[in-house]
Amino acid sequence: MPQLQDASVVVARTKDGRVAVLSSRSAEHGEIFLPGGRRDPGETEDCAGRGLKEEAGVEATWWQHLGTYAITLGNYARLSLFFA
Repeated sequence: MPQLQDASVVVARTKDGRVAVLSSRSAEHGEIFLPGGRRDPGETEDCAGRGLKEEAGVEATWWQHLGTYAITLGNYARLSLFFA
């Protein structure tokens, strides 16, 4: 089984209440998903901001870390969830 990388996901909401979501017809588990990404070696949780900008074209001015949890049971990879 391949080693999973830590990752971050962002719930980014605009001032008028819209949430940035991405869509893909080829997504394995559905057609919409939240922006984010895998953490590169040596990178901090800044990968959340990088993923938001690269995938949704959005830069957040405010961040709140909501928590970190295991991606799957029995694996050490962690997923950090942010509200921006």
